[in-house]
Amino acid sequence: MDGRFDFIGLEIHSSRMWQLEQVNRTIDFMADHGFNALIFHQSDLMNTLVLPEKYVTVKTMWEKFSALRYFAVENNQHYLNLVARRAKKRGIGLYLNVKEIFYPDDIAELYPQLIRDNAVACPSDPFWFGYLEACFEELCERVPDLEGVILSAGTHESRTSSTRQNPCTCERCRNLDGAEWYRSLFESIYRPLARRQKKLVVRDFTFTRKGQSVLLRAAEAVPSDVAVSLKNTPHDYYPTFPNNPRIGTTGHTEYVEFDTWGQFFGGGFFPVSIAEDIEKRIRYCRERGVSGVLCRTDWEGMYENSTFNSTNMINLYAFGLLANHPGADLDMAYREWGQAGWIDALTPGSGLPLPVKPADPGAWVRMKDFVKASWQVMRKTVYVRDHWFCEDNMFPDSLDKAFKMMVTVHGRDDWEPGASRRLDPTVDENLEFIMREKREAVREAENLRDILTPEACGFPAETIRRIDETLDLYRWYAQIGLHSAGVVFLTRRACMTGAPGDERKARSAVAGLRYFRENLEERLELGEDMYPHIVYWLLNTGRMDRLADDAERLLGELRGKGLYETTGL
Repeated sequence: MDGRFDFIGLEIHSSRMWQLEQVNRTIDFMADHGFNALIFHQSDLMNTLVLPEKYVTVKTMWEKFSALRYFAVENNQHYLNLVARRAKKRGIGLYLNVKEIFYPDDIAELYPQLIRDNAVACPSDPFWFGYLEACFEELCERVPDLEGVILSAGTHESRTSSTRQNPCTCERCRNLDGAEWYRSLFESIYRPLARRQKKLVVRDFTFTRKGQSVLLRAAEAVPSDVAVSLKNTPHDYYPTFPNNPRIGTTGHTEYVEFDTWGQFFGGGFFPVSIAEDIEKRIRYCRERGVSGVLCRTDWEGMYENSTFNSTNMINLYAFGLLANHPGADLDMAYREWGQAGWIDALTPGSGLPLPVKPADPGAWVRMKDFVKASWQVMRKTVYVRDHWFCEDNMFPDSLDKAFKMMVTVHGRDDWEPGASRRLDPTVDENLEFIMREKREAVREAENLRDILTPEACGFPAETIRRIDETLDLYRWYAQIGLHSAGVVFLTRRACMTGAPGDERKARSAVAGLRYFRENLEERLELGEDMYPHIVYWLLNTGRMDRLADDAERLLGELRGKGLYETTGL
């Protein structure tokens, strides 16, 4: 149980990967904390590193397209080689996490037969398998110190795939065997990697149990030295969800992915510890025979923000400790993190903020209690009965979007049948629980400062001022959750029951949201010279306007029929 995992990875999933000083800092932390795999994750990363010249020559780039892309590709190869060499000297291998099929516009122009009548590139065209093999062959030649590739296939985030929402409608695609398509894709990438002794890791990035089953069935047919990577919870990184049921079942070497940043718990800006959740799930992985674990430290949709310029570094300390010593006392991570100091998320990542040490060496205990309590605030703010209520940590801008996020896109029903019944607002107990949960979040957010007591920790006055600013924004954020939930669930109830009393309550909630939004706008103007742009992402007043408008439209149509037939639970 105490043995370290063979593969301990840290993933950069944003433009930070192209900032050398950010990467150098990351490598230093990794070397000091037992990580052995640095992962660069970018959906179209292959397009930035190869042409490939078998299909798009340098001469063609000069004569037909823009030579700038060729220069960028060559420059990126030099950069990646430098990173790979620096990491290798510290005992760390470099991996690329890519989504395929992802092609540049050059390919679409040179091979127009790939594009079908509905303007979709046909994913089943045999062309792609030769093309991908050439891409990865060229990658291995140009970046020889690369350790391996983590492949996400069949995702709507790639440019074309067998699972895209706007599918190719050709006869071959209509009759496509999904598992066979995956297998051909995996093998076309495996062959050039295997020839150069590079590792292929097939990554499960599917949204449904059925889709997951098809992908993993294909993985069973690939060579045994291919590893499989699974998220710690099904579909994505939700700390409120059950363990991914496929962990320990694939018959391959398995890696399991975690998030230390906050894609589903506050976007890395608000201080949240999920260390206890990481501890529980890492132990589960060890019990299920998992060989490796990796953690994400940022997200592609957000720049200037990562675990490294966030108090959420506690999650990274905890992950590193437990990946190396699954049975370790978690207080070891809390102590090291707390004694290193407070990291100010109000400072953009490019500012390379350094932690500010507390004068009291025992302050880590207060800091631990604070970030643990903060997780309870965040859970009650951005989840509704453990269903994801937000869109990338922004609150919903329509009722339809709210229920699609909770039930369809990020739903639990596939993994916990009937879970969405807890969201039905016509059940009085459900509505009471939902609104009580949101009121508790606001109340508990107001108590967070008293738990931390930054003066007692011995932080400097300027650090205390910035802590207070962050916690004040946190209180506003929790109130957006309260008001948004009130509008969403009371309006939904009114539209389902048609009762005049329910309509009055819904209209009152909308008025409350609009009044709150005006106050928030004034509050944000006070800190405009101080805030990074993520603050305006999280405390998004425009989405509040749109939600109020949508609710008023629905309430205005209340006497119509079948208002909510398309968004059902």
